Amino acid sequence: MEVTIAGGVITSARIKLDGETEYRDATFDGNVVMGNSVFDADGDPLHPESGLQLSVNLDQDGTFAATVRVRQGFAGAMADALDRILQESTGMLPLDRQNMDDHIDHLKDQIEIEEKRLTAKQSRLVAKYARLEKTIALLQNQFAALGMSATMQ
Repeated sequence: MEVTIAGGVITSARIKLDGETEYRDATFDGNVVMGNSVFDADGDPLHPESGLQLSVNLDQDGTFAATVRVRQGFAGAMADALDRILQESTGMLPLDRQNMDDHIDHLKDQIEIEEKRLTAKQSRLVAKYARLEKTIALLQNQFAALGMSATMQ
């Protein structure tokens, strides 16, 4: 960060990342310098210094440079973790959902196979018992005929 002070008032303030070569203008009000707070169409900050505020000692005139090291806070870390979990193609939640969908599809296939097997078994049993009933009816007719012939003698 670079701040110029003249007559006890900030006249300019600029900021850049450690690896960057060009500064971006920072806004200032009184002795407070604020990072660039421009957002993209999705509402995400365009620059990492968004929301950064630093107070400056205005006792000496001149141009002063300072290195500011900022560590991500808890809320930012949570947002990043949630982004990783919810990321559409590689996040844990979508992958787990895909695995569950695959498992459900497999179970549906197994249910369909089992239903076909049970339908075939039902058809075989209906045919088997229909033949058994036909045989019983034939035997009853034969016994009835034998009973009639036994009474005729």
